[in-house]
Amino acid sequence: SGNSIEEIDAAGGHIEGTYQNQSLDFSQTRLTDVDEIRGGGGRDTITGSAGDDVIHGDSGNDRLDGGAGDDLLSGGSGNDAAFGGEGNDTYLFDPFDGVDTFDGGSGGWTDAVQLDADADPAADPDNPWTIEINGEVVEYDLAAHALELDPDTSGVITLDDGSQLVFDGVERIEW
Repeated sequence: SGNSIEEIDAAGGHIEGTYQNQSLDFSQTRLTDVDEIRGGGGRDTITGSAGDDVIHGDSGNDRLDGGAGDDLLSGGSGNDAAFGGEGNDTYLFDPFDGVDTFDGGSGGWTDAVQLDADADPAADPDNPWTIEINGEVVEYDLAAHALELDPDTSGVITLDDGSQLVFDGVERIEW
């Protein structure tokens, strides 16, 4: 009943928006064999399905909501807001992404921020970013490839280019 799409089977393809501001809501849709959902160049609002989603906002100031499932979220360039929801979610953050926020959500799952250590050739190879938790700079070992955090940790990651990620509900930072 009503005007809705119950299932999309992309046969291994992807769903892609246009270059306009748009709202894509798959929260009530079963996505089958969809590799990724990709927004366009505008200010997009994208809500994933109950399953595991890969959502890219691309350029523009986007709002991404993974919903339930183990989701991979990437805002792209612009000042983006991402919400992991239930599940083990990962937010990809690269140089020149702007000032983003990521809320992994509270609960018994592990949410992570994935940093690209090689994306900024001007970065200090020993310290390509600054991580602050509770206002204190955190020391990390680049060779460890990860920083384990307490459950539902909040903090700020600042890259050498000035891009910033404010996060909450995160248990792990990876690179």
